[in-house]
Formats: sequence, C-alpha cells, structure tokens
Amino acid sequence: MKMTRAKRAIGLILIMSLIIQLNIINTAWAIDAEPQSAPSKLRIEPQNPGEPAIGYSEFDKYYVDFKWNVSFPAYSISKYLNFYVQEIPKPYRAAKPRTLKAKDVSGNLDSYRLKDLNSGTIYYVDATAYHTYTEDSKLYKSAESPASNRVKVLTEIDVDAYSVSTNKIKIEWDDVWNTSGRIDYKLYISENGNFTNTPPIYIGKDQIGPDKPVKVNESTGKLEYIHTARDPGRVYYIRIEPDVNDSELKKNPYSPTVIVSSYILVKTTKIAATDSGTIWKLEWSPVVTGLSDSNIKVKYQIYRGQVDSSDLEQYMAAVDGTDFFVTLPPGEVEHYFIIRAIVTRDGLDVYEGIKIESERIIVREQETPSYPAAPVLVDKFEKAPGETIISYDEELKPNSATILWKAPTRGDGQVDNDITYDIWIIDDPNLIDNPPESKKIAWNVSMGSSNQIISGDALIGYKYVVSNLTPNSTYYLKIVAKKQFIEYVDDILQNVEYISDPAIKVIITPTDEPINQPNVPAKPPLKVKKDSDGQNMVTESSVTIQIKNLWYEEYNFSENKWEYIRTEKLHYNDVPPFDPQPSVVDDVYYRKVSYDSGVRINVGCVEYREGMSYDELKYLPADKVVNFPVDPNDPWENPDLNPDGKKHNVDITVAGLEPIKCMLFG
Repeated sequence: MKMTRAKRAIGLILIMSLIIQLNIINTAWAIDAEPQSAPSKLRIEPQNPGEPAIGYSEFDKYYVDFKWNVSFPAYSISKYLNFYVQEIPKPYRAAKPRTLKAKDVSGNLDSYRLKDLNSGTIYYVDATAYHTYTEDSKLYKSAESPASNRVKVLTEIDVDAYSVSTNKIKIEWDDVWNTSGRIDYKLYISENGNFTNTPPIYIGKDQIGPDKPVKVNESTGKLEYIHTARDPGRVYYIRIEPDVNDSELKKNPYSPTVIVSSYILVKTTKIAATDSGTIWKLEWSPVVTGLSDSNIKVKYQIYRGQVDSSDLEQYMAAVDGTDFFVTLPPGEVEHYFIIRAIVTRDGLDVYEGIKIESERIIVREQETPSYPAAPVLVDKFEKAPGETIISYDEELKPNSATILWKAPTRGDGQVDNDITYDIWIIDDPNLIDNPPESKKIAWNVSMGSSNQIISGDALIGYKYVVSNLTPNSTYYLKIVAKKQFIEYVDDILQNVEYISDPAIKVIITPTDEPINQPNVPAKPPLKVKKDSDGQNMVTESSVTIQIKNLWYEEYNFSENKWEYIRTEKLHYNDVPPFDPQPSVVDDVYYRKVSYDSGVRINVGCVEYREGMSYDELKYLPADKVVNFPVDPNDPWENPDLNPDGKKHNVDITVAGLEPIKCMLFG
C-alpha cells in the first residue's frame, strides 16, 4: 500500500508539473498589444532626384513630398500610415474639416508623395500610424496613433499669362490665403529667362479688389492683373514670388516661369485703287528677341481669313522684312490678316510652343492721331424730355454713386469704341491736380455692355458705379479718356497714348437716414442784427440775431475747412468779395449752402465766462427759441443787392435775458 501511495504522489506531482509548464507556454504566447507610437519629424524632402519636394507633374498633379521617422512593435505583421490635411480656405469658399487624404500608406516606406492637392493653397498636414498583429491565430488591428507633428505647406502657385490686346498681357495666379488673411506677392516680368536686373512689382492687399489694379475672380479662385507691355511682339518671362513672413510655412521661393508674347503691332495703309481691287500696305513692328547670336533668324508669315467665317485663316506668304502689300478685290467680303513670327537659331525654333503673332487685323484707313475730348459728364439721360432713362440723383446711395457721361464719337459721328478710361476717387480737394496712385480706382478700363446706356438702338452714353463710399461725405471723381494710335517712334512702329483733359464730378453721398430728411447746414453765418442807424439791436433783456437761409462758402486749403464768403452788395455800387457764377461754384473751391424748406431753428445761450471755450457750445441746450422757421423775415433787406434777387435774412429775437451779461449763442 505504501508503494501504491508513493506512485500516486509521484503521478500527482508529474500532473501538476505538466500543468505549470503548459501555463508558462500560454503566457508567452498571449501578447499584450503595445500602443502604436506617433510618427515623428514629419518633414518635406524630395522623393525623386531632379524633382522638387513641392511641385506639379502630369500624373501626380500638385503634390508635396514627405519623409518621417516612425517605429512599430517587433511583432507587427503589417505597418501603415494615414495622412491628413487641413486646408486654409479662401473666405469666399466653404471651409473644410481635417480630412483623410492618403490612407493605408505602407509603413515600410520612408517617404511618400501626397498627390492631387489644390494649387496655390496652404495646408496643415499631419500623419498617424497603426499596425496589425495576430493572437490565437486571429489578425488584429491596433488603434491609430496620435497625430505626428504638423507641417504647414504652400503648394505650387499656378500662373498663366496671355495677350489680350496689342500691348496688354493678362496675368492670372492663385489667390492664396493664410491664417492672417490674403498674402502679398512680388510679380516679376522680365525680357530674359534669368530675370536679370528685373525689379518686382509689389502687390499687397491694398492693390487687390474690385476697384484696384488686381482683380479677384472668385469663380476660379484666381487673381487677375493686366500688364502694359513695353514692346510689341516681344517675349516676356513671368513668375510670382509669395511675399510671406511666416517661418512655419514651407514653400517654393517662386512659382514656375511662364512665357508669353505681346502682340505684334500692325498698321494698314491704303495705297491705291485699281480695277482689280484696292492695294493695301501692311506694316508691323519687328520682333525683339534680346538675343545677340548672329545665327538668330526671324521670318514673318502672313495669313488671311474672312470676317464672319468659321474657316481657318489661310497662309499667304513668308517674308524677312516688316511690310507686305496685298490687293483686295472689290466686293462685300471683309478680310482680316494675322502676322506670325518664327524665330529660329540654326534652324531650330527658339520659342517652341510660344505664339508670336498679331491680333486679327482688319484693313482700314488709320485715324489721324489726336487727343480725345474730355468725358462729358451729365446728370441724366432721357429718351425724350421728361422720360428719364437713368439719373445720377436717383442712383446716388450712401455707399455708392453712378457716374454718367456721353459716349465719345469719332470724326464721322460713330461711337469711338477704342477709348479707355482712368478714374480716381479723391476725398481731399488738394489732391485733385496730382492724385496719388492709391486714389485710382480704374486703369485703362473699357466700357462693356454692362456700362452702356442705350436709347432705342443707339448707344448714347456710359455709366460707371463707384462703390465703397462713406455716407454723408464729399468726394471728387476725376476721369480722363485715353486712346492709342500706331505711330513711328525712332523709325519703329509703336503704340502712342493720347490722354484727354480731366473731367471732375463732385459726389456728396447721403446719410444712412431717410432720404427725405431736410438739409441742415452745421455752421450758418450768424451775427447780431443792426438797426437802421447801424446800432446793434440789443436791449437789457433781449437781442436780435440774424442768420441766412442761403449763403456761399470758400474752401480754405491752408485750414482745410469751408468758410463763409460775402456775395451780397452793401450798396448798389459795392463789389462783393465773390460773384457766384454757376461755372465757378464747383464744390471744389466754392460752394452754395442752403436750408431745405421745413427746417426749424433752435437757439440757446449761456453767460460768457473768462477762459470759456467755444467747444462748450456743443453741450449748450438750445431752448431759448424753439422751432423757429428759416423763412426770410427781415423787413429792411433789399433783395436787389443779393445775387439771385431774393431775400435770405432770417431775424430771431431772443428775449428773457439778464441785464449786463455777456452771452454766447449757439
């Protein structure tokens, strides 16, 4: 029996040992999953040799290359990263939340290209990591790690440029916004691809907007600027530099360079009329390459097409010079011509893919160069007397005004559609003659269909809306007309600009209050009335003061204020300081001030004290005389001594005063 117990004890010990050993093995296999650590040192570095880290490619579109550091647990089966982006939006576009841009990027990589981004956009980018592992033959996915460090990056700015007229190049680029608002730019326009000795054009927030040189196209998210090229038929190199003071922001120093050519300038001259047709001479400006190589060749190709035809223009000839004679047969078919330049070096195209050509040129007699007339500003246009089409007064608003002027005409009476305009809005009359550039709200603006005023089938005038004005303020609008003519300058065809004399319009914006509120001038001329003997009309308890319900003022430029100036005669032989002729009262140097009908006057007074300031009158209660009408009531006034032959004196007697007191009235 003892042996049997011993055997049983040994068997129990063996069983317990086996159980313990098995428990030890299971514990080794049951893995406690580690939290996935976040990627670190997320940074922008080039992925491919020869390609920038921030750029554009045909297949990837706008991209940014990233590198990072990350570690995964040793037992990880698969390793992944996710990339998130947070776009800084334009205020006229809907904001987007932090978005997963690239999912399940292999953790075995040490770099990744984030593709299909928007051009000219600032993003915040971060990354997370996760891994997979197995347990009990089952595959598990770890929780996503916290986010990595955040990288702020500006994608490559998209730039485009193309000719819009003979010496005008339109440049478009991305409207970039940072957290602090729209960024500034430096625009480079050079005659060489190295931008040697090319100073930038600085474009800040103050130059961007509806009435500024740089316009915003909210539908495309682009900024638009029209540049006046120095030379016709010349190739220009253009690039944008984002002018941003933000140490956190990663960006390229410049946008890619785009190349564009200004139009070749063409002049047409009628030479003779024959039985076979009319002979015309085409002359054009030579293409300026700026290249000194002796093996540079320029050849000009002439193409002809039919106006109002969908057919492509047809090749006519190629010449080395800058003129060509054509004979147009008689008939009603109207032709146009295009001059194209081919620039080669050793037979190879120098500007491959860049068109150097003229606009469509319709042969016609050229006008004799002359200065355009100053715009004729008007207050309204009518179809017939009493039938108003549009009125300045009706369109005037507290924050805007609509300026009207007659359509300019040529010598033959036809509307001159080649006129452009520069417009300034000025709030200081001292600046009218030489306003600063910041006051200009329109540059070389052409009047389109939205500006036209039509009566029947005839174009009779133009309108232009000036916005962003301040209510109850005075502005001076200055406008000049401009026209370009093709002339020889130093034996080379050039566009020469002729500018008209300016036209001036005074704009007085109404208040935001009801428009029927009467006009109440703030400082009417006030004095103590004199009797027929020339003595002040003052008694122990009363005084008679006198104001006018209409008077004239002269602007004191040194004091920057309007001041009363006498226009009435003191006697029949008197010559007053100012004769208010309508042509002189221009609201710039002189103005007329009057009370509207229905205005009532309140008068207050206070005892004068030594050292008293006139500013204290601002707080004086006007309760001595209340609701006194401004109708003329001076029985001694001679209306014949006033410029308009009417009475304007208003006498107001203030009674109930204390004797032997000096009083101030307001």
